[in-house]
Amino acid sequence: MTFKNILIAFSLFSSASAFAGETTGKVKLLYIHAYNDTMLFTMETTQPNLAACAATGRYAISTSSQQGKNILSSVLAAKAAGLSITVSGRNTCTAHGDAEDINAIVLN
Repeated sequence: MTFKNILIAFSLFSSASAFAGETTGKVKLLYIHAYNDTMLFTMETTQPNLAACAATGRYAISTSSQQGKNILSSVLAAKAAGLSITVSGRNTCTAHGDAEDINAIVLN
């Protein structure tokens, strides 16, 4: 069993991950607010399984933590290099009320 298959199997057994959004594609637009620590972005491809609360079709993360800063730098690098990424969501919208919180990002 390859690592990818193990990762897929693991995510299916996690109830939050099973219903969370996951999208592979290129970053379309980045939004970084000056008045708070939230970074939002949209993908060029359609996100079919976003959380119900993610009415805008965007992903979001707070950049106040080190994890958020790591994801921000990964998204910026992918956008600048034109790389495809895979984003998995948390099925929640706490960082920004209408955008799905980010669980993980993979640079493809």
